Amino acid sequence: MQALYLVPGKIGVGRFQPYVQYTAINPLDSANRNEWQGGVNYVIDGHNARVAVFYTYGDIRSKGANYASNAAGDKVDSFHVALQVQY
Repeated sequence: MQALYLVPGKIGVGRFQPYVQYTAINPLDSANRNEWQGGVNYVIDGHNARVAVFYTYGDIRSKGANYASNAAGDKVDSFHVALQVQY
């Protein structure tokens, strides 16, 4: 599940896009995994140029691809800054 909103009107050369995302993985015969992510994109040129700042919290990365019936992992949080440029 994901919700995004592209704020109308440019600020500088781009527009702000706050968002929130929830990811859930519910495999058969293994522990469930979930993750929350929230952040803001600064969209300069659509998918060609953007800067993102976001925070994640969950156990998807700590349980990884271990789908054993006793899979365990801590809930971890992280902060990210990303740059996307393509031409």
